[in-house]
Amino acid sequence: MNLANWTRFVRNVGPLVRWGGLSGWEAIRKQGRPRFIWRYGIVAFGLPVGVLGSTLAQWWRHDWSASFLTAAQFWLNLPINALIGMVIGFLFGAFEWRTGERRFWAALGRSAQAPSDSDSR
Repeated sequence: MNLANWTRFVRNVGPLVRWGGLSGWEAIRKQGRPRFIWRYGIVAFGLPVGVLGSTLAQWWRHDWSASFLTAAQFWLNLPINALIGMVIGFLFGAFEWRTGERRFWAALGRSAQAPSDSDSR
């Protein structure tokens, strides 16, 4: 395998490793895009980012003291920031799905991709 082929392999297949390689991505694909976005985008990424970001911001505003937990502003901002984080997580999940699909089909080769509408005529 020469350097150009190795570079193409790493670029196309390497990122799929985090999802368990091609077979792992196939299993994720079977579960569907909505479940992937919900599970990995919203729940695993967006919600923690929103809650953690809100908590750290309030903690910083209170000079790193635990008194931020009693501030009404913290409890008001927490659900708002969690919701914003969920929206960001949705966008992140959609981007990850699209990237994973593109790299999956690139790793298999374009000929293995499902026929498009123009091919069915």
